[in-house]
Amino acid sequence: SFNRGSAIDCAIDTDIRIENNTGEGNTDHFIVFAGEWMLGKTITLGENPGLPYKIHGIPDIGNGSTTSDPSLVSILPGAVVCFDYTSSLIISTGTLEARGTDVKNISFTSARDNKQSGDWGNIRATANSSVIILDHAIVEYGGYGVPALLSSTTNPSITISSSVIRYSISGGIQSSGSPVLDVDNSHILNNSGTGLSPGLGSAGLRYSVVSGNDIGVAITNTMDSLTMKNNTFTGNRIGMQNNTTTVIDATENYWGHPTGPLDESDDTGSGGYYNPLGNGDEVSDSITYEPKPARSPSIPVH
Repeated sequence: SFNRGSAIDCAIDTDIRIENNTGEGNTDHFIVFAGEWMLGKTITLGENPGLPYKIHGIPDIGNGSTTSDPSLVSILPGAVVCFDYTSSLIISTGTLEARGTDVKNISFTSARDNKQSGDWGNIRATANSSVIILDHAIVEYGGYGVPALLSSTTNPSITISSSVIRYSISGGIQSSGSPVLDVDNSHILNNSGTGLSPGLGSAGLRYSVVSGNDIGVAITNTMDSLTMKNNTFTGNRIGMQNNTTTVIDATENYWGHPTGPLDESDDTGSGGYYNPLGNGDEVSDSITYEPKPARSPSIPVH
């Protein structure tokens, strides 16, 4: 308490566990992390009432290695992880595992008092061995200088469940590689770019709400596999855009209106559909979207 700098400054060169700390009167009232997070370490970050964590700079889980001795960063229910302006978190060798609960979410957010889109960068996986697991987590207010709040350039494993991805100045979730990506029972909301752009690999989007984005889902490459069922698309400028010639099965989703999505381009001759009187979110060619549920599936609100 009452330090002129931060409450705690942490350099990760050993296993560490932080939780149940309190403080007051510090000039920079955070537990601050900066620099590399060394190979082969286990870092456990628990809840500290009124004393959030802060990422400064662009620390790397795995210290830039992509081959061996992975690290594990485990974030516990109730933890709040804030990011300085333009800061990001890289996972090059290891696992970021953030598992909250119905009662205590985990937050990845801006360190500013007046939070806004673009306050920080993103969480990104940069190696095939990278793993990101988010359960009952909120990721918000980032996207500065990067393609999305969550991104990957390689072939990692990314699992998102019962979580919220929102308020990015760029996209929500994006990959330029071939990840194994699974999004279940989550909300992708109000991102200035694309809510979800899954890349080349395998992806699943189920029982989720995609709302208020510029483009809800964008398919830019032929994928290994894509499963999209029981989702709600509403309030996006474009609900789904397929930039490939491969027809995407988007049946059993709700598009914001019982009449189905707006589809003003007739590509029935090549396997797509045509629905110029639809009042739901717009879709592009090469997408099938029937049968249409009469109403939105029931999805918990976070």
